[in-house]
This record gives sequence, C-alpha cells and structure tokens, in this order.
Amino acid sequence: MNTQRKVNKMLFSKERVELTMLDDFIKEYNEMKSLASELASDRNKAIDAVREYKLKTVRTKSYANDVLNLYPKLEKLADELGVELPNQTVKRKEEAEELSKRTTKLQGMIDKTLQSL
Repeated sequence: MNTQRKVNKMLFSKERVELTMLDDFIKEYNEMKSLASELASDRNKAIDAVREYKLKTVRTKSYANDVLNLYPKLEKLADELGVELPNQTVKRKEEAEELSKRTTKLQGMIDKTLQSL
C-alpha cells in the first residue's frame, strides 16, 4: 500500500507540473494574442491616417489646379485692360505649379505605401 501511495503521489505531482506548464503556455499565448491584436489595431490606425492624408493631398492638388486654371483668364483680362499682372499673382502661379508637382509625387508615394500594407 505504501508503494501505491508513492506512485499516486508521483503521478499527482507530475500532473501538477504538467498543468502548471499548460497554464504558463496559455498565459504566454494570451499575451501574444493580445500583442498581435494591439499591433493590428495600430496598423489599422496608421493606414487610416495615411488614407486621410491622401485625401488632404487630393484637396491640395485641386486647389493648386484651380489657381493654374484661373491664371490664363487673369492674363487675358490683364491684356484686355492693358495692365500687367502683379508680381505676387505670377509668384502664386509658380507656387501652384510646384505644389501640384510635389503633390502628384507625394500621392504616388502614398499609393505605393498603401499597396505595400
């Protein structure tokens, strides 16, 4: 009977160790799962921020194009009136051209970034 107790005690002890190991594994698994969930959430927030920024670049490019489309009309009116366009107006046209180019380049970079995500 004494031997049977020792065997039972050893088996019970072994089961406790296995349960402890299983509990540790479950705890680690849950921590990894939580971390993965946080990372996915951060990734989604980053993607949303990039998309929002892209919408702002679309609006910016639209404003720049509006200026560029208006400039020939201003030139024509100035010619009809026999006056020169103010230097500031010419400068704004040049700034709009540069802004349009930069925005186009930025939009391409954003599109590549979104495709890679």
